[in-house]
Amino acid sequence: MPRNRFVWHVFAGCCAIVAATAAAACWIASIQLAGLADAALRDRLTDVGRGLAAATAAADGGIDRSGFEAGARSLRESSRIDCRLIDGIDATGADDTVAAARRDGIASRSRYDSGSGRRSLEVALPVPSSPRSVILVTADAADSDRKLANWQRTLLLGCLAVTGTAAAIAYALARQLARPLDGLRAAAARLASGDVRADPPATDVAEFADLAAALVRLREQLVERGLTIGRQDTQQEAVLGSMIEGVLAIDGRRRILGINRAAADLLDVEADEAAGRPMQDVIRNPDLRRFALTAIDCREPVEDDLLLRGSRTTSCSAASATARSVSAAPPSATPRVTAAR
Repeated sequence: MPRNRFVWHVFAGCCAIVAATAAAACWIASIQLAGLADAALRDRLTDVGRGLAAATAAADGGIDRSGFEAGARSLRESSRIDCRLIDGIDATGADDTVAAARRDGIASRSRYDSGSGRRSLEVALPVPSSPRSVILVTADAADSDRKLANWQRTLLLGCLAVTGTAAAIAYALARQLARPLDGLRAAAARLASGDVRADPPATDVAEFADLAAALVRLREQLVERGLTIGRQDTQQEAVLGSMIEGVLAIDGRRRILGINRAAADLLDVEADEAAGRPMQDVIRNPDLRRFALTAIDCREPVEDDLLLRGSRTTSCSAASATARSVSAAPPSATPRVTAAR
């Protein structure tokens, strides 16, 4: 099944972390910007209400209503800010804000009109000289919301740019981190293919350095094991070559594993050409083939006398081992056939 490379795993993990961090930062900053935008509009409306109250103050410390209404009309025409002076309990749709201003001081509230899809912000300021009087200042927040949307758009673009830059840096770091791993993988593949000259790359990463050292130890062990097997094969070939008995080794797939010179002469085949070939291509004698098949399937030693060449009788024996082998020799040499699993 398809597998993802190490560099993509590291890169995807880094991108996920960067994207999650950038999204969280953008969301928090957007909330803060919205709060700052409302706070700025609220401060502006507060200043407008206080300025109008100071401009229309009466001699007794109260508010000159006629002057206040004239100033409110002027503000409404020039700045689209609505100012009302509320003397009684009735707040004409702003009871909550007015009550909060009478109780706690300056109060504000954001209102959304689902019909027009517009938002407004109202600020209620108590008149110090008249605790029951409240100045209610209301303004459309469309301009403030548009500015906020522009700020949020700029913030989003900045976060995307930072995320893209961080992703590029993460990819470069992932490639740098995966480079020694690619070298180790190539060295392991060459070692698995039998190239004992493969040298793992040097690296400063502790885990990769330990893996490289393990590959070096494995290479040394393979070289030593190969030399040992080579010496054993040489000794085995010398022993088999000096035997007057013919020895034929067959595996479970009925292929020739090995054959000594005596067996090759007896079967009239070339020893080098017989190795690795199917049994039926090497053993022409049907009786010997049947005997070899019996030796392959039987776990107990078997013996028989076969006619291999004309009227010449050959005594054969077979025994079970890790591979199946058959040996035979002329009668004068007390021939033996050995078969092993």
